[in-house]
Formats: sequence, C-alpha cells, structure tokens
Amino acid sequence: MATTIDWSQIYRRFSAPVTRIDCGALCAAKNKGVPVCCANSRHVPVLFTDELRWHTRAKTGMWRERPVRSKLDKKQADEILDYLKYCLCPGIKECQRGLRSLTCRFFPFEPYIDEDGEFVGITYMYRAGKDCPLIDNDAIKVNKAYVRQAMDVWATVFDLYPQELELYHDESRKLQRKFRKLNRVIKVFAVKGAGAPIPLSSR
Repeated sequence: MATTIDWSQIYRRFSAPVTRIDCGALCAAKNKGVPVCCANSRHVPVLFTDELRWHTRAKTGMWRERPVRSKLDKKQADEILDYLKYCLCPGIKECQRGLRSLTCRFFPFEPYIDEDGEFVGITYMYRAGKDCPLIDNDAIKVNKAYVRQAMDVWATVFDLYPQELELYHDESRKLQRKFRKLNRVIKVFAVKGAGAPIPLSSR
C-alpha cells in the first residue's frame, strides 16, 4: 500500500551532514576511492517501496530496483518486507545529494528503542564497525543538527510504518544482550532542545 508522504519534503527535513568533516574521505582511500556506504557491492541500499515509486515517477534517475541475477538475490528479494526494496544507485560520480535515500542519510546510525518501546535516540550500526570509521569514534563529533533531524524523520517513519518500530525494538534488545555479554556500552545520541547531542550509555 502506497503512503502519502511527500518525499521531496522529507528529504529537505533531513539534509544536515553527520559531521563537519568529509567522512567519506576517511574510508574511500581503502576502497578504491569510493566511500564504503556508497559502494553497492558493500552495502546494498534499501528504499521504502513508495520512496522508490516517487523517484520513478519523478524520473530523478537516482534509484532503480536491484535486478535479480542469482539465487541469493532472489532469496533476499523474497525475504525482504513488502514495503521495502533492495536498490542500486548510480554511484558517487552521478550522485545528486539532494536525492539521496533515507538509507543513505541514516547511515551509520539506526534508532534505539528502550525496553518500554520508546524511541529514545539513535545509535551506531555497530555491525558495520569494520567498514565505517565514524562508528564508536569519540574523536569525531556528531553534528547536533543531524541527530535532531534523524530523530524527527525516524518519528515520521514509525508513524507511517509501525513495523519499523517493532523491528528496531527487537534489534535494540539483541544489541543490548550482545553488548552485555561483551561488557560494552551502547552509545545512544539524543538532543534536548537546541543543545548538543547527548551520548547516553545503555547496557
């Protein structure tokens, strides 16, 4: 079922950079000049089905559904939730930053849902820690506007797709159990008012 979201408007609401530095340059040197998050072969982007439809209707030229070329592709396509699509982008040389997907803008963060099911902030995609130099790097400050905008847009996503809240509630519990065993702290970023991002510790 298609949503009624204005994707161009939500993209405008989520335009702040993650940091003040060019984070793509930090990992591009180790990946043939391409930032890891922009390499389709490393991190296949996922778009909301209606988000992809919007790009198709608007003829943006930025996104297309990933073709099924192998048994693994078919298996993944069959298993993904019906409101999501595996996609391909044209690459960094053809990237139109204003048309980046929500997947691009969210990386390398995801929502953190507490035990009561409340969305309290964003945390690193720790599973991508080997690829992304931003993850768990205290030397690089996260832009407060980015945290605020990410939380605002995730709240909209949860209203439109309640399954996403349930999914990340489960993922947050899994992360909590894993980090408890490793005696590690989950860093959760939140923003109060106009203040700086507040890293919250969670186990």
